[in-house]
Amino acid sequence: MNPNLWSFDLPIYAWAAVAAAVLAAIIILVILIPRCRAIVMASRQGSEATPILDAADYPGVTVVIYARDDAATLPQLIRDIYAQDYPGEVEVVVVCDLSGYDTADVDAAGALQTDYPSLRVTYIPAHSRSLSRKKLAVTLGVKAARQPFVAMTCGNCIIPSANWLRNMMTHTAIGRRVVVGFSTMRDADGGPGPRPMLRGFDSVWQSVRTMGSALKGHPHRATGNNLVYARDLFFANQGFASSLNLKYGDDDLFVNEIADGKNTAVELSATSIVEVREKNPVRAHRMERLRRDFTARYLPQAPYLVMGLMSSMWWVWLAASVAAVIAALPSLVTACAVVVVALALCIPVMVWWRRTAKVLNAPAAACVTAPLLMLWHPLYDLTYRLRGLRHRRENYTWGIQK
Repeated sequence: MNPNLWSFDLPIYAWAAVAAAVLAAIIILVILIPRCRAIVMASRQGSEATPILDAADYPGVTVVIYARDDAATLPQLIRDIYAQDYPGEVEVVVVCDLSGYDTADVDAAGALQTDYPSLRVTYIPAHSRSLSRKKLAVTLGVKAARQPFVAMTCGNCIIPSANWLRNMMTHTAIGRRVVVGFSTMRDADGGPGPRPMLRGFDSVWQSVRTMGSALKGHPHRATGNNLVYARDLFFANQGFASSLNLKYGDDDLFVNEIADGKNTAVELSATSIVEVREKNPVRAHRMERLRRDFTARYLPQAPYLVMGLMSSMWWVWLAASVAAVIAALPSLVTACAVVVVALALCIPVMVWWRRTAKVLNAPAAACVTAPLLMLWHPLYDLTYRLRGLRHRRENYTWGIQK
């Protein structure tokens, strides 16, 4: 046996590379695991761990539905909302976006008004231009609401549980003013759709950053598919007055303005997650990602910087590991050290990523591939940054770039 294979007499830069790999692995674990663990624990606790409340403790809520070409799913959504096991008063306001001059949404929702007297339907005419149609729809819905809290969702959503509204509103019954929920994307027939691994991984990544930050007391983003807030907060904030020049931001920019660590709760129990049905989930994910990337510049940067640091550390770890092995040849000592570090890094990441993805009902709860996708994600981010440059003008209501 060649005695040099296990020699510890190595160049200082070989040991420095091992140290760099160890440091990078520690940074990754310190950033990622607590956030994943917080999400998993929140899903187990959530509103279901709250002490039993009296029916009188639950405030009234107006569910505002934004509908756009959702005539196929809208009637069932309305029925499911009125079938919720919620002890407080419930009303539904449907705001139809008639941008395509199609009144099918209005007809589908209006046909149920005889069954549900508290159901009200309005619409945005197709000729409304130079404004955010989604923000206008939300504004109309909030102004039409008669209850102290509003719950936001969309016409292409599916509510799989009769406890959805109770779980979300339990937080308001104990004093919270904003409740951040979660939604997962599926194709129109309920399947994960094409390329679920890539889309699912990115969805979980975004959720780890957003929900992890909110659970640490720094809420800054939400989804308009599953969001509750006090109606008076909307008016105290003057609605979307600070972002009227932007098409989007009705959930993330607005939530960043009204939410803080004291007035906000995160609800992640399994029965509180809604499904978003998309005819083309790949395109829907791409458009959502481009919109989120644009509005992210107006949000607190700390969560993005921290996750960005963690993302870059994967490449530092990989480069340092390769350098440590090459610099020590023919000795295999650093190769063994690198293997130990890799196992200590990848096993916890795979385990906690799997748990987090399962909690979030992601299209693909990848486990073994998680480290590889972690390395791939910075490149994925870069492609969207480049795409965003081409679509930047589309984010403004008046086509004005600032």
